[in-house]
Amino acid sequence: MLAPDSAARIDLVTDLAIPLVAAEGLVAATPRAIAELAGCTRQAVHQWFGDQTGLRHVVANRFTGRWARWAEIRVHHYGVLGLLPDSPDVRDWTRVWLALAEAAGRDQTVAECVAAGRATELDLVRARVGQTTADAVHALVEGLRWRTAADSDDFPAARAVTILASTLARLGPEGALGQLA
Repeated sequence: MLAPDSAARIDLVTDLAIPLVAAEGLVAATPRAIAELAGCTRQAVHQWFGDQTGLRHVVANRFTGRWARWAEIRVHHYGVLGLLPDSPDVRDWTRVWLALAEAAGRDQTVAECVAAGRATELDLVRARVGQTTADAVHALVEGLRWRTAADSDDFPAARAVTILASTLARLGPEGALGQLA
């Protein structure tokens, strides 16, 4: 999810913003916070990305693009189960994704970024489970992400994987869950 070899400011800023947003939501991606982490002035961040809203839009856009590519790779290697957090890093990235989804209700630009990421995920799920069950499976994935990314440890990632795997197994090749719609 990180772009450590990129010298592009947008990648550097997004990499710096990820732990901030994972911990405190999109509101934490401020020019001041980024400047402190980057070792530059707040004015420099303003000059590069505009105001705080512009900075957040850049972070949302870049992160959701990375998220879509990450989802494609994960689904290719692990199937739909790959969309669930399975390590501390992925848990943090999931927290960023969820923070962006939450901020989408207040910001049209962020909403458009999140919608594009969700559309990519839904297409990936659809390719694996079929049209009739894709919405339900994707909704389950999103719900399991909320539970596993929570600050408490009462819902481990392994439990989420078990729930999703058993649901996918029950679907079978005919997509039985689609009959509930």
